[in-house]
Amino acid sequence: MDRSELKAWLRLSLTDGVGNGAARKLLAAFGSPQAIFCQTADALRQVVSEVQASAFVGYQGLCE
Repeated sequence: MDRSELKAWLRLSLTDGVGNGAARKLLAAFGSPQAIFCQTADALRQVVSEVQASAFVGYQGLCE
């Protein structure tokens, strides 16, 4: 696991309001933590609630 992958996993697990269930849904939909952070808010809202999707705003810097 490289540094950017570890960073994305940690960020996903520490994102407020996003529990294990939501994280599993996101991973099933997008494949990896890095891919989750590359999604638009609209794409995230297709999978999780509005509040959970908004928790990812500002983390697009993890998209690599």
